[in-house]
Amino acid sequence: MKKTVLGLLFVVISTFGYSQSKFNENDFVNAINEVVGFKKQHLAKDFIWKKGRSSALVEKSEPVNKYEISNLHDENCCTSWVEGKSDDGIGEWVVIPVENWDENLNYVYEYSHNNIKQFNVVLEVWNGYQETLDLYKKNNRVKDAKITIYAVPFCTSMEGVSELEANPEVVHEETVQFSDEIFDTPIYLNSSTHKFSFTLPEKYKTQYYEYEFYIKVEIMSVYKGTKYNDTCISEMNAKLVKSF
Repeated sequence: MKKTVLGLLFVVISTFGYSQSKFNENDFVNAINEVVGFKKQHLAKDFIWKKGRSSALVEKSEPVNKYEISNLHDENCCTSWVEGKSDDGIGEWVVIPVENWDENLNYVYEYSHNNIKQFNVVLEVWNGYQETLDLYKKNNRVKDAKITIYAVPFCTSMEGVSELEANPEVVHEETVQFSDEIFDTPIYLNSSTHKFSFTLPEKYKTQYYEYEFYIKVEIMSVYKGTKYNDTCISEMNAKLVKSF
């Protein structure tokens, strides 16, 4: 991992990161096109949505995908997404879909018929590198994060192929602070929950008949690690709920 020694940054020669350019709306459209709608059901089992993050750490001594975005939803707190920049990773970002955990409730239909007045999203975060308490402390954890929620209209053909109907649109944005409290349970060391509510423009009731949501989490500040300046998140998921 990237080491910080005497306040100066030295990058171990065997370590490097894969990084995209700064967040770009056109790149984001292309990224969403890979996974929108029913496309998720047809992705290869080993598919890694590399367009859904700004960077990921790569170490020559480790498997190339060890610190990838897929670690955020593998239900294993011993793995982690680790940003790949040579510093603390301020400005690095990751995008995850918002899942509907209530399969009996069609939020799009209910909203268009005014049966629900707003959307409620719960973001759950397991911060830091939680494989061990020692690694948790040695590596950075996210402190302040800019949360951006996108509405993504799409349409699906009779053959079940989904495509974007319009560009993703920002529907909610705010900065939150992730927890750094250590629980030291047998399963995880840290977790925090963040709640967001928002409404949509009228066109989402009259013009778009299929849409979904994605959350971008951008690192704004960190809790400093005692040895490394890699910023890590072990698990993260987002879900729609009827009420908090």
